[in-house]
Amino acid sequence: MSDTNKSAEEFYQLGNEFYEKEAYRQAIVYYEKAIKKAPTWFKPYYNKSLCHACSEHYSTALRGLQKVLELKPDYAEAYYIIGLCYEYSKKRDEAKDNYRKALELDPELTDAKDRLALLEQNKSLPKTKIDSCADYKISSGDLLEEIKELEKKGQHLEALTIAKQGLQDQPDNIHLLLQKRILEKKIEGSKKQYVVVGLNELKDTAEKLIIFPLRFAKNPLYRVPIAKTSKGFLIFGPPGCGKTVFIKSLAQTAGLTLIEVILSDVLNLYYGESEKRLKEVITKAKDTAQNGIPVLLFIDEVDAIGFARGMTPDPTEAAHDRHFITTFLNLLDEIHEIPNIIVVGATNRPWCVDEALKRPGRLGSAILYVSPPDEPARKELFKVYSEGTPGHQHLDFDTLARLTPWFSGDDIRGLCRDVHFEVARAILNGKKRRRAETQDFMKCIKDKNLQTVSWLRQVMIFFDQGKIDSKEIDQKLLEDIERFRFFPDRDTRRDDDSSYIG
Repeated sequence: MSDTNKSAEEFYQLGNEFYEKEAYRQAIVYYEKAIKKAPTWFKPYYNKSLCHACSEHYSTALRGLQKVLELKPDYAEAYYIIGLCYEYSKKRDEAKDNYRKALELDPELTDAKDRLALLEQNKSLPKTKIDSCADYKISSGDLLEEIKELEKKGQHLEALTIAKQGLQDQPDNIHLLLQKRILEKKIEGSKKQYVVVGLNELKDTAEKLIIFPLRFAKNPLYRVPIAKTSKGFLIFGPPGCGKTVFIKSLAQTAGLTLIEVILSDVLNLYYGESEKRLKEVITKAKDTAQNGIPVLLFIDEVDAIGFARGMTPDPTEAAHDRHFITTFLNLLDEIHEIPNIIVVGATNRPWCVDEALKRPGRLGSAILYVSPPDEPARKELFKVYSEGTPGHQHLDFDTLARLTPWFSGDDIRGLCRDVHFEVARAILNGKKRRRAETQDFMKCIKDKNLQTVSWLRQVMIFFDQGKIDSKEIDQKLLEDIERFRFFPDRDTRRDDDSSYIG
């Protein structure tokens, strides 16, 4: 495509690519082209100014940032960068004024707060490099720069070690948390192989709503308005039945960058902090996607983030702060215009998820039930998880599958692990037995408490009490509830459905 046909956004993304490589002169060329295409769009002006600031051309950067403020007067980050330019130019009073202005607009801008505090103590922080490809984020300093350099060299383990060390001193540093998560996914994705059995309907939906839209994001068929209304779907089912594993396997096999919204990283007791952290994670996903990298944004336990208004099946639970949910919905809406990013939510309780979140333009393009495995699937799972255990080739897998109705993949994996450890201990203690027997598994089966049984029983009770409307129940789940109601101890599942993942 010639430059004449490129849009402002395409020039902006090209500029970002060179910015990330620290090729500031070339980046500026593309930002200027973006400005010519969209003279009232503040982002290329801002990033162009960052290039000048990183090149230590502070006066030029200041002129560009003034233009940014003409277009976006309440942009706190612009005042922060202006403060940096003045501080590096030895104009401490001007720097203080701009840091104060940045904090008036955004009291949570901790970088400005720290700089101002040090200047007021007649101290200075080391120069801070601006984080690349972001419309407002500032790097946390030399630590992130070191991590970034190691990533470029492919030294992910070394970069992860540094991120973990940094988090020991700065446990609430969201930038380090994000880097740590991304590095862990890269390392895990390159090594771990996931067990996938069946789930043809889920695979077909994933191909339709995730793989093709991301693989052919630039194709005109996926750039029309109607295609932009399908940005994600919701998967649900009992614990341990493979919802999370399916998504990780999908990202690995399709070559997608997986960015997860981790509740322990996001939720915070302090008012406003959770919203800020959530924005950081989703902005990271948006920035990555805007650089031409296909992104799968995965939100596990989405009911804990987007809890339904007034929906409390468990009387001990309370609905989340509405401001947080509204922030979450607004952030999802911002993703619509980014072609190569898809969102998937997973939950054990879809009826507890806010209706606004389940709209087709958000996570409601499809809502799919991931059921416990049926007998053929359980047989395959026993074969997979018992491999490596002495004697596994002699086991009666048909009997084991028949005796484990309502077992999840996690339950089968745990059962195989328990037997393996017992056999290993016997062998290493010099006992005569040298291999596992089918009876070893049968003994463990009797003692197993099943999460799927507890889940189905709870859903059945809530459904009977009218706490869950029939329209919130998938047809396949209704069938499972009825079979469980009359035959809780027998495997009476659909004979024609072997869909399962473990």
